[in-house]
Amino acid sequence: MDKLTTNEKLVAGGGVLLLIASFLPWHRVCVDGGGFIPDFCASLNGWDEGSSPWIILAVLVGAAMATVVVLDKLTSVDLPAKLGSLSWSRVHLIGGIAVAALVLIKLLDESSYLSYGFYIGVVAAAALAAGGILMSRESPASGTSEFGGGMPPAAPPPPA
Repeated sequence: MDKLTTNEKLVAGGGVLLLIASFLPWHRVCVDGGGFIPDFCASLNGWDEGSSPWIILAVLVGAAMATVVVLDKLTSVDLPAKLGSLSWSRVHLIGGIAVAALVLIKLLDESSYLSYGFYIGVVAAAALAAGGILMSRESPASGTSEFGGGMPPAAPPPPA
């Protein structure tokens, strides 16, 4: 069992935070009773009927990302080296960007009466995206980017 890197902590923490935030109010509406009747407030969390399917998908992807990190680093479970043809760092990159995009779609689709659960979800999505991006930039072998951002190896010296 290895210690979590900062990037992995961002992914694990972001996934857990997004899951927790999904149970908090994402939309809240209050109606003033005008003194004759009590004030009335209603709220929807990320799982309520009428809530955006984008948020449910974002929560599931974020939870899956956090689960992979925790299983890989904090348990003795042996995960495959790749998921299909993709490395895990690339999977986290795609997942983190997808979660951030889904939360942005939620904001563009239903931006009225947003409550604190949504804003916590935005922070969690940003953590997942940042962790995924940073994980994709590190390579365990050389410290260079998986996308070829490092310097090419030096050419061997010419024969004498």
